[in-house]
Amino acid sequence: MLSIPTPRLKALDDRLGNPSLLCQRALAESTLFRASELLSLIWRDIDFRRRVIAVRAAYAKNGESRSIPMNDVLTTTLQAVKMKASTEGPVFRTPQGGPYRNFRTAFERAVQQAGLEDFTFHDLRHTFASRLVMAGVDLPTVKELLGHKGIAMTVWQQSPHNFPHRARTSHR
Repeated sequence: MLSIPTPRLKALDDRLGNPSLLCQRALAESTLFRASELLSLIWRDIDFRRRVIAVRAAYAKNGESRSIPMNDVLTTTLQAVKMKASTEGPVFRTPQGGPYRNFRTAFERAVQQAGLEDFTFHDLRHTFASRLVMAGVDLPTVKELLGHKGIAMTVWQQSPHNFPHRARTSHR
C-alpha cells in the first residue's frame, strides 16, 4: 500500500496516543522525511520564522542537506510540542524524556490496533508524495522534497502499477 485515506490516518492517530508519536506521524506525512531523518531532528533544525525544517546532510540518506517548507498544521503542531519540551536537543523524546532511538514497535502496535494492513511508517512518505502529484505538483519538485538523487525513483513511485485506481480511471 502506498497511500492511505485520511479517515484511516485518523484511526491510526487515535491509537498512537503519545503526543510525540502523533507529531512524528504528522511530520512524516507533511514533510516526506524518512524515519531516520525525523529521529535526527533537533530544535535548531526548525526555523519557525522562515517556516522551514532542515535535514542535515549527515542524516539524509543521499548525504545531501535539504529544507522542507512547513504548512500551518505542521507549524502549529511543532510549536505545541516545543512549548512542552526543552528548546535544546532532540525534537522527539520518549515519555521518560530521552531521545527516541526507534519508534517502530509503538507505530506497528498502533497500526495493528487501527486495523490497517500492510502499512509501514515509510508509507507516510509515499502517501504525501502521492497527494502532491495528484494536486498537480511537478515531479522534479516532488523529487527534491523527497531527497531523491535522481528522478527515476520518484517516477517509479508515482507509476500506475502503484496506483491501480488511477490507471483504471485515466483510460476513460
